[in-house]
Amino acid sequence: MLCALTELSLGENILFCKTSRNYGRDGPRGNKFRQEFEARMFKHHDWLQRLFVVLYEPDVDQTLEVYAKPDGSRWLNYTRATPSVSKAIDAERWGYDTKKELKAVHIMTNEIALPPNVAAQIELLWRAMLPGLTREPESQRVYMDHLSFVAFRRDNDSVQTGRIAIAAIDTPAYHAFADIVEDLIKACNGMSKEQRLARLPSKMHHLQSLLTTGKAKP
Repeated sequence: MLCALTELSLGENILFCKTSRNYGRDGPRGNKFRQEFEARMFKHHDWLQRLFVVLYEPDVDQTLEVYAKPDGSRWLNYTRATPSVSKAIDAERWGYDTKKELKAVHIMTNEIALPPNVAAQIELLWRAMLPGLTREPESQRVYMDHLSFVAFRRDNDSVQTGRIAIAAIDTPAYHAFADIVEDLIKACNGMSKEQRLARLPSKMHHLQSLLTTGKAKP
């Protein structure tokens, strides 16, 4: 009880809460979703950190994946699916032909090498974020079209998984994380790449401080 109160007392610094490896879906449907989704949206076996960016409008799926090459360098892969893979897979629940829906999906991917300091801060930030709170905090707010995230961190032979808590949406920590994700995506697509990568370590350090101490460091 004391632990739960401590977690909730952080208020605006809540970000992720623990969820299942199958993107919060249960049973065989969850296993099938994970297999179909990851076969298309994540490309690398030697991955370290992953993120699924959930958009309600437009109908697009986006993922980020940090992985290690044999030489030890860290790379960031960005994948975009239009229309979304996730909705095509879930279409079976509503009586649609999932195979037909998936054939209409167009997938594009870009990747960039990560500077060592950026890769290190991503690792530290994901470690601070995941798996997150053990249960979803109560929230009186309702969001119909918010930007949401499902994040994964490989820890030896296990995978830590978290999803954005509803209580975190529209808080300083949430906006700081969304800003970091935007920089990562735009850097992968060649939009002011050097400038965005140069400013990311300080942004991630700031958010990490919020999540681990409840107070941002200068």
